[in-house]
Amino acid sequence: MKKALKIFGFTFLALLLIIISLPFIFKGKIIEMVKEETNNMLNAKVDFGDFDMGLLSTFPDFNFSINDVSVVGVDKFEGIALADIKNLTLRVDIMSVISGSEINVKTINISNPTINAIVLADSTANWDIMKATEEDTVTTVEEPSNFKLGLKDLTITNARIIYKDETMNLLTEIIGLNFNLSGDMTAYFTTLKTITTIDTLNLQMDGVNYMKNAKIEAKADIDADLANSKYTFKENEFTINELILGLDGWVAMPTDDIDMDIKFNAKKTDFKNILSMVPAVYMTDFKSVKTSGKLALDGFAKGVYAENKLPAFALKLIIENAMFKYPDVPKSVNNIQVDLRIDNKDGVGCFYF
Repeated sequence: MKKALKIFGFTFLALLLIIISLPFIFKGKIIEMVKEETNNMLNAKVDFGDFDMGLLSTFPDFNFSINDVSVVGVDKFEGIALADIKNLTLRVDIMSVISGSEINVKTINISNPTINAIVLADSTANWDIMKATEEDTVTTVEEPSNFKLGLKDLTITNARIIYKDETMNLLTEIIGLNFNLSGDMTAYFTTLKTITTIDTLNLQMDGVNYMKNAKIEAKADIDADLANSKYTFKENEFTINELILGLDGWVAMPTDDIDMDIKFNAKKTDFKNILSMVPAVYMTDFKSVKTSGKLALDGFAKGVYAENKLPAFALKLIIENAMFKYPDVPKSVNNIQVDLRIDNKDGVGCFYF
């Protein structure tokens, strides 16, 4: 009996070592096969560098890391990179993979990604890269799946995102995006913690700079009803330059439509906070600008956002007895009074000054 157990033990260990070593023995073959199959599926050129897999040092977790992933366009987008990711690392609970019903991804780390999202004047988008298959032309009724995918932590470090839409003459540039999302996403109801920072946000439309080198910080705890795709904001704070906003309410996405009931307001009421939103002012030694005056800023959005429908929304901005003065300019701008109200109850919109 002992001899049989010993033979079984050595056999099991040998098989385990073979299974672990196979990916490394045939690493080059695996890389070429994956590249070939991926490129056959996409209207794009996909490439990636070295990858690494670990099990023994991270058991019972499986660790996978891949470097220099790139997706480059073809045809109308020839030579334009849709995505360039320096490193992608994920850690998976190996026992959840063996069980098969629910794969538990513990962490995903994405380092230094660059995304270029482009829409041409004819509405062609460079991210629409999946090749059509025969299955796409056949209407089938899919059976409900019991498969679940859980994620506990997602981190994006130093991302650069460009969105250019020629149909709206819109250009958005996000530089230095850092994002962390954590929570038990295997549960039906959980609290998600999010932290977001953006070093630089530029937003230009029709040649007008609505955001120029703006800095963004956001911290939010969100109660997530994952079964019904409803997300309720709890403790949160959103900062744009010097303007600090609080947000309350919820967003639900059970279908393609987005239902919402959101309210927001300024947490600080100095005129200088709203002045920081003006690109020319913020770029010119903003800390030395002298200001006075008070502001009130609040608003809401309530209803359904769909392809041909907008929710009801309102915005109120009041500035009273405000002034500002540059340190090197002899005169100041005085008696600034603003009473701006935007009221949209029917999808058309009304503006009051």
